[in-house]
Amino acid sequence: MKNINRRDFIKLSAATGTSIAFMGIFNACEDYTFEPVTGGSEKTFITDIQDFYTQFGNSTTSVDNLPNVTKASWQLEISGLVDTPKTFSFSELEALASEHEMTYFKTMRCVFDAGAFEKYISNAYWTGVPLKVLLEQAGIQSSAKRLRIFGSDGFTNNILLSDVMKETPEGELPIILCYKMNGEELPLKQGFPVRVIFPEKFGFKNMKWISKIELTDVDEPFGVYEVDYGIFDDGDLKPISYITAPLTNENLSQNLTEGKYTVLGTALTGRNKPQKVEVRIDDGDWKDASIASREEVENQVRTFVTEKEGRLPSEFIEQFKNPDAFSYPFKNTWVVWKYDFEVTGTGAVKISARVTDETGFTQPEEDNTFDDGNVSIQTVDASKG
Repeated sequence: MKNINRRDFIKLSAATGTSIAFMGIFNACEDYTFEPVTGGSEKTFITDIQDFYTQFGNSTTSVDNLPNVTKASWQLEISGLVDTPKTFSFSELEALASEHEMTYFKTMRCVFDAGAFEKYISNAYWTGVPLKVLLEQAGIQSSAKRLRIFGSDGFTNNILLSDVMKETPEGELPIILCYKMNGEELPLKQGFPVRVIFPEKFGFKNMKWISKIELTDVDEPFGVYEVDYGIFDDGDLKPISYITAPLTNENLSQNLTEGKYTVLGTALTGRNKPQKVEVRIDDGDWKDASIASREEVENQVRTFVTEKEGRLPSEFIEQFKNPDAFSYPFKNTWVVWKYDFEVTGTGAVKISARVTDETGFTQPEEDNTFDDGNVSIQTVDASKG
């Protein structure tokens, strides 16, 4: 892992052409943790907690100044357009878990995961109680349209009430109040003791350190990102693919000698499943990459989960409990892929990757907008010979 402070970020932003508006959203944070591309790597389906990216949403001044909330002191206030305002303690949330607890995989991606901040993306399984259960106890008034959400760190956001209360048929997953990550207590940097997990949304909709929910009839965007910085309120994940190897430095370049190589990477498409990942060498044709099979993923998950929890993923993780409903590749969860190619001769070589989802949407060559999640094709420039 590598830390970058504000001064380094400003230098990096200037070098990469990152806009002043884009920079502004990070100015309140002293440190940012991101996974460097140095050396390249083969990503596993599950990201270990210590390798999971961190972003604090312009809500705190440093990693040493995160909310000091314990399980004993944590409370969630639900107010506004409800019949009975409620305040839930952590012990009350745990009591609800005995009947309603659920666990599922969801890939987290920062909406600013592009350019200087590439690789703000990780995958884990999350455990919690559907938010819907708590709202039902408060009694929702018919005029309510949105949830305004407040965190102990000062960050704010909103969720459409219809997204929370909708029925979730087989193959779909609800929004949860999460207190475990990869089978462990939710880490402080990831929102301890309780955060929101919203399967099909970018990270900013997955609020950390949640402390208050206010139901309102004001059907307009609300929140730090949406109002202060103009980030799109929808928050839906967009298709993206990444080359994670062969790479050796922050410029995404590597000197390649003649021989055979394997390009490694990940791809995420959100609510629409990935259909294929393709790789292009130089200006040649796009060729299909090989996506890790369900069997490969199941073997990896089984090993990880049983060693950590002493039970099989098929006993409690939604995507593995009901394989007929959750066909692979999964929605809102990345795939790991690889592509073999051979280098001959000398000169420059360009390696590009793109993903196409089940609707037929393919990543474009360029995407110059930063307010709705960058989806442009990644290209690695290298030299050969």
